[in-house]
Amino acid sequence: MKCLICGKECKNLEAHIRRLHKISKEEYKVKYNYDGPFMISMSDEAKAKMIEKKKGKTPWNKGLTKETDSRIKSTVGRKITEEQKALISKRTKEAMQRPEVKEKLKEIHKNFHTERPEVRRKIAEASIKHWEDGAYANKCANNRFGVKTEYNGILFRSKTEAKFAKYFDDNNIKYEYENYIFKYKQIDGLEHNYRPDFYLPEYDIFIEVKSKIVMTNLVKAKLESVKSSGKRIIIADLKMLPQLKYIL
Repeated sequence: MKCLICGKECKNLEAHIRRLHKISKEEYKVKYNYDGPFMISMSDEAKAKMIEKKKGKTPWNKGLTKETDSRIKSTVGRKITEEQKALISKRTKEAMQRPEVKEKLKEIHKNFHTERPEVRRKIAEASIKHWEDGAYANKCANNRFGVKTEYNGILFRSKTEAKFAKYFDDNNIKYEYENYIFKYKQIDGLEHNYRPDFYLPEYDIFIEVKSKIVMTNLVKAKLESVKSSGKRIIIADLKMLPQLKYIL
């Protein structure tokens, strides 16, 4: 591929125009009315040759450190300018729109969520061990469906939970946040930990807070783990909050 700016033949046109001419792929397309490819794909035969050529060779920087070799540069303490941050962000967004990148990410995601029983068992055992530690549970208050909210010195997993805590305080209802653990089993047969959101000692009841009540099999299994221990538990959303004291 020939660069329309300087006329140089390139195998990777995108990298060439970005490094030498400081212009993005999108800007290049518009400015020079270009709709051709930006990279020459290697054939399977060429890839195999390249891999074979590299076999048995030791990378030049293997085992070297910045203390033993001046060519090794340290990134410790290096500051990234706002301009560099913006450029990194821009290139990342551009890359995420490329079909080949999307497919690669899908494959990585698929491989990460393994179905192998031995791997799932190890992950579950490690999770149970970590979540039995209250400090770890508080540190990981990062529900992806909610926004972490601090209220009265407690970091709640969502704004909804914080609103419930404020409601309890306004109505002089004592509560404990995620202080109890119950065991439940999922479809995979493995045992997991469940911490109900609130426990009201004066009423001897647990409250599970949801932004929207949806009774999935997972939710049912968690609720059943509490009920089987002889305790009461109710699931509540913001619509129920004004009437909660009458329900208790």
